[in-house]
Amino acid sequence: MIAMKVAEVTRLTQGTRTMKEYLHAFNNLFCYALEFVNIDAKKIASFKRGLSPKILKTMGTSSRTLFNDFISDCLTQENNNNAY
Repeated sequence: MIAMKVAEVTRLTQGTRTMKEYLHAFNNLFCYALEFVNIDAKKIASFKRGLSPKILKTMGTSSRTLFNDFISDCLTQENNNNAY
């Protein structure tokens, strides 16, 4: 079961989910794959890998080092995208 959850984490993508929905799915799975997300840099890289192309376009070069700061920026970017 844990091996299946680890595989899910590595395949998880945002797809058509909102950022909050993707974050919720990511958080629900990451506890099964701590070796992939045991430090903020790994957690950001794993989360970034699954972002939709529209968000990744601006967030792909983010220099944030804290996961919560990165997520805050992602949510802001999604809001900006939706406004325009």
